[in-house]
Amino acid sequence: MRRTKADAARMREDIFRAGISVFARNGYAATTLDDVARAAGCTRGAIYWHFRNKEAFYRETLQRLNRYYDELVDAALRVDGTPLDVVVHATTEVIRKFSRDREFRDMQELAMRTAIGGGVPRDGTEERPIQRDGAEAIPLLAEAIRRNGLYGGWSAEAAFITLTSFLSGVFLQIIEHDLVLTDEQIEEMVGFVRRGMAPLSVNLSDKETLHAT
Repeated sequence: MRRTKADAARMREDIFRAGISVFARNGYAATTLDDVARAAGCTRGAIYWHFRNKEAFYRETLQRLNRYYDELVDAALRVDGTPLDVVVHATTEVIRKFSRDREFRDMQELAMRTAIGGGVPRDGTEERPIQRDGAEAIPLLAEAIRRNGLYGGWSAEAAFITLTSFLSGVFLQIIEHDLVLTDEQIEEMVGFVRRGMAPLSVNLSDKETLHAT
């Protein structure tokens, strides 16, 4: 029976989903293409037809993650509100997706653990690291801080590092305990970000409210 392009595309997706799950669970260095073939229920030859080597899986992972984050930023910038509303919206969406989308979680986990473990492939074609490239985010944060749309007591670089560190910590807790967060839990977590990144005038108002009670 002759396979169509649609069949080939489905096979590639099935292999990718199986492979990314194995890589996230076992780690990049410890996983072989034989492991991926067993998880996908296919031959090693089928793996090679769609993915030349392990590095191809890793690059595909980063490309998909980067595409998601680019789309997330674009969507957040269309939010009708203050810069703080934009940050809160983006943070909420990425935590919700990581908590509830297993494929996304596996991809992000692979990227994080590979970067931390120092096992990132170096073949000259690597993508930019996830959540470490502030080239787009830092200028936006700097402009928001300058306009008093975010807390002005830190630099944009510090704000970026703090926000991404918060997200990485939430991700690790979700992985460690295999959590699926409720909307209420996500809202409570993001409230921490809202309070920490709010302009000073908002923080002062909060303090005055606390003293009054």
